[in-house]
Parts: sequence; C-alpha cells; structure tokens
Amino acid sequence: MKRSITGAFVALAIAAIVIFAIPLFLAHVRAQTAPANLPTSGNPVVAKIIDPGGNLTALQPLIVIQNSQLHVSVPEPTSSFRPGKYRLDLWIWQNGTIYYTENDFTWGVLVDDFDKSIYTIGDTVHAGFAVLDDTGNTICGADMSMDITSPTGKLSHFSTADGTITRNTTCGKNNVTESPDYSATLKANEAGTYSVAVTAATAAGKRTILDQFEAQNLPLFDVARSLPVRIYPPATYKASLTLKANTDFSGNIIETVPASFAVSNAGSAQITFSHNDTQSISWPANLRKGDSVTLGYSFKAPDVSPELYKLGPLQIGSWQEARQWQIAGDVVCGFGSDIGNGTCRGFIATTASTTWTVPSDWNSASNTIEVIGGGAGGITGKSGG
Repeated sequence: MKRSITGAFVALAIAAIVIFAIPLFLAHVRAQTAPANLPTSGNPVVAKIIDPGGNLTALQPLIVIQNSQLHVSVPEPTSSFRPGKYRLDLWIWQNGTIYYTENDFTWGVLVDDFDKSIYTIGDTVHAGFAVLDDTGNTICGADMSMDITSPTGKLSHFSTADGTITRNTTCGKNNVTESPDYSATLKANEAGTYSVAVTAATAAGKRTILDQFEAQNLPLFDVARSLPVRIYPPATYKASLTLKANTDFSGNIIETVPASFAVSNAGSAQITFSHNDTQSISWPANLRKGDSVTLGYSFKAPDVSPELYKLGPLQIGSWQEARQWQIAGDVVCGFGSDIGNGTCRGFIATTASTTWTVPSDWNSASNTIEVIGGGAGGITGKSGG
C-alpha cells in the first residue's frame, strides 16, 4: 500500500545546500500514485528532484536516517543550473507501508556577490544582489535586507527600507547592465569570517540565502572581481580580475567558468575544457611581492534561460578564493519575442503542412497554442432576377 505523508516538515536552506528533516511516522495518510522504483525494506527511501519545468533531474540527494528522523540534503550544482522552484519527492518504506511526501524549495532566484571573497582588514566591502521570479524575470522592486555577523559576533543590519541597500536605477526587466540591481557597502574591520543572511521579499513571498566572506591582515593575494550579477543571455559581457600579490609567485593564474560560455578577449590565456562541464582560463604570471595586475576576458552565455552560473574560485598556485561568483541569467524567448510580463509570442504560418516543430523552450504548464483559421471565400452574389 502507498500512502501520502501530510503534516509539517523542517526545511533549512544553507548556502549551497538544502536540508530537509522529516519525521519517519505521521498518522494521517492518503493514497498516491507509485513511482516506477518503489522503496523496499532494503532500500527504504526513494528521492527524486523535479525542476521548475516539472522535469525529473539527475540530482542525487544525500539521505541519512538518524534519531527517528530522515535527513535529506540536496547539494546545489557547482557550475550551472536553472533557477526557480524545485520539488523534492520522497517515497518512504516503513513497516510494510509506503509513505509519500513532497516539499518545495528554491534555488538561484536570489543572488548575492561580493567584489572580494577575502578582504584586507579596513577594506570597503561592495555587495551586489539580483532577484528573479520563478520564471527567470528580473524583479526590481523587492524589499531587500541583509544581516551580517562579524567574526566577534557584532550584528549589522542593512535594508532597502532604511536606504542602506540601494535599488539601482539601472535595474530593468531582463535588460543589459553591468551593475547589480541592488547594492550595499560596509567596512571589513575585523579579521575572520563574516556570516551573511540576505532576504528578498517579493509578491511571491520571502527568499533567504546564507553566505560568507573573509577578512585577513594580509592575504597572500588580494583579488577583486568586476563582473555582472545578472545577465541577459544574448549579450556579451566583460569580466575583470584585479589582483595584488603580497608574496612572490611564478606560475599560472586559473579562472574557471561553465563550459557552455563562449570566451573571448582573454589575452595570453590558454583555454582548456574539463570533464565536469567547466573550462579553465589560464594566464602565465611572474609576480613579485607588491605587484598588481589586471586580467580580463569576455563571455557570452548560451541562449538558455532562466539559468544560474557559477564562476571561480580563482586559483593562484595552491591559493584560491574563498567563494564562487554567481550570475543569474534572465529569461529569453526561445520562440517568438518578448511582449512583456514574462510572455513570449510567436507565429507559425503555413498552409502547406499539418505539422510543426515544438519550440525549444516549450512548457506545457504555462504555454498555450492558439489556432487562427483563414476566413471563407464568401458567396459570389448574383444581381437581377
């Protein structure tokens, strides 16, 4: 017999991982359709991750049973993935009965970036944010807040309500801009790790992400990034990496980007594709302590949307950045053109065929077909008797 668990669950989103803790026994149940591979006494849990389009993903959750609770963690992909609302489907075998539960979670609809992952004490921290709805459209009017806890436990609060987070005038629906849609600044005056919680309140509800950055007395390398937080995929963007060496270094400086990016204008860099859906941009360098250098490249993401991409961490010998850079890709029309409100409209006109090709971005849950037939030829009138 297959049953459906109804009741409360705990869902906690931490940085790049989603964790669910679900009681293994709940009394109220109802029948559900069984999956192809049912759980058994030997394999008591079957988990599936469904993407925002309703499609089964290849993501593999980590499942642990401890203290009569089922703990399911869903690691976020490391290079690129589609942002939006995902669903965790669980089938649980217990004492001969199969229970079912489903839980929603969001990935990538709120993006935060810091110009450095490791700051020198006294630096100004530049934070940038972007917010998308579940279909990948830019939201410029979100109520933003950010809480930062310093290494010594001091709490600082920032928000659009008090003006410490700025809504930038360059924000526009699915537009091309190099600037973040929201921004804030603060000082990194303590050595150690700063914990960050960013929340965006929109018409669809609240979304929160957790992150962190570091500050050191004198990091081996001081790396500042200048990249967009949000992109419109048909456009080409520039990336700039400015670094100062606080120690001698001779070797390669390596940037990692998704393999799907078309990279250009990378100077003397060598580009190498790996087996994990990434490519490396490698510049030879010979730096003395105190030297500064700026490296750059251009990139164009594929016309696939919505999508969230991760770049870095930059590697300099055995040293690397403490976090990856995130870029949200706005929705684009794979068929037709944008007519506003996240809607694409296109026309297929033919009198010679009874079939047509389904557009690449078709989604039966939100797409419709309207058939317009040709008018009749009418009746030729006759005058007179």
